[in-house]
Amino acid sequence: MNFELALHAWIPGQLLSPGHFERQEQALLAHMAARFRLSGLPAYGIAALELDAAELERGWVVVRKLEWVLRDGTLLSTEGNVEPIEPLEVEPRQAVPIHAVVLPPREPGDGIEASQVLPRCYRVRLVAGHPPWSGELEELASRRDQSMQLLTLEPKRGGRGASLGRYVPPLLQVCTTPFLRAELLALYESIQYANDALRDSARARTATGARASDVQRRRAQGQKLRAVLRESSVVHDRWSGRGPRLHPYQLFCALRDYACELAASPGTPIDVESLVYDHDDLRGCYGALFAAISGEASAVPDPTPAGLELVREGRLFVARNLPEEVLGGDRELCLAIHGDVRLEDLVLGSPGRLPTLHELLLPGLRAAPVQFSYAPAGGPDTRYYRLECSGVEWEHVRRERALCFQRPVGVAVRASLVWRGADGVA
Repeated sequence: MNFELALHAWIPGQLLSPGHFERQEQALLAHMAARFRLSGLPAYGIAALELDAAELERGWVVVRKLEWVLRDGTLLSTEGNVEPIEPLEVEPRQAVPIHAVVLPPREPGDGIEASQVLPRCYRVRLVAGHPPWSGELEELASRRDQSMQLLTLEPKRGGRGASLGRYVPPLLQVCTTPFLRAELLALYESIQYANDALRDSARARTATGARASDVQRRRAQGQKLRAVLRESSVVHDRWSGRGPRLHPYQLFCALRDYACELAASPGTPIDVESLVYDHDDLRGCYGALFAAISGEASAVPDPTPAGLELVREGRLFVARNLPEEVLGGDRELCLAIHGDVRLEDLVLGSPGRLPTLHELLLPGLRAAPVQFSYAPAGGPDTRYYRLECSGVEWEHVRRERALCFQRPVGVAVRASLVWRGADGVA
């Protein structure tokens, strides 16, 4: 038994010395560290780090803000109990680790009054290279348990200076340091691109009667993850910073849940069981997670293109270069219209035939509303119509390989053609 959690047993009349109070402080810190450990989350690492980016490019490590919890529970903060950290100049020719070493507080000077309150401030020194250190830094070797690799510097491409390397120290919060931010921002944006494609895929499946729940579920998981990343201040907007700061394990779980959703698709190479959290190797475990997600997030579960957006050309909405699988007439072709307009108020036809249809008041290509017993993709403002791919008007569409209608005046409309793929899946 090491008695590290044992508080001092005070005895009436005992002569107290500074050592008694130091021992009591150590026990209280050990209590705090143990309580955090019992919460189930690693409770040591960097809580906040702010570097001077301009100085870093010139080869200087200048720490503007640091919050750091040691393994024994000691909390160090440049805004509370740490003296200003002396900048470190580095000209790396290769990747150089930068360690932060905690030095003992300075001893009080002479002439201190007995009633004077003396704040105990720690000192943190930045050291380049891996321990054991030599020369004038040899005295720091005894403080390895009070040190941690803070970052890695790499030579800046094309000139003097340095840039932040790929190393990630143990963290207590995400997006309060420079680490992992670029990767999380790239993931946030890639999910948006994937969700746009999933939305179109869900509309196509819904219009043709195919099951769209798996696509909609994946899109919902992507939307949920984007909300988590936004709350974590991955992006800076009016929503950022409103939620609680996440421990890296909590964010890792949210990302892994998204990877599990992606892994549900047939043929995915994601091995979810291998995605295990490691607090001392955040670069490794997060890197594996980013690689798994990025390889699958953009893969929409449709084997063939199943939709074509109608684009504005003057007063028309036109879909040109219709694929042969659509023109063959053996595909179930539907028109999805999003907006406050009904197909009954429009005339469908080929671009060359449409003026004649309007002039002679002909009905154009016939279509029938698609009836649903459930909420279709796209919401209540999206209506689906099954086109009649036969007859005179369809022959004009086949000849010109294009379909269009005249844009309604004063109404915002978006339209697209959707159809089943070659294997029957839309």
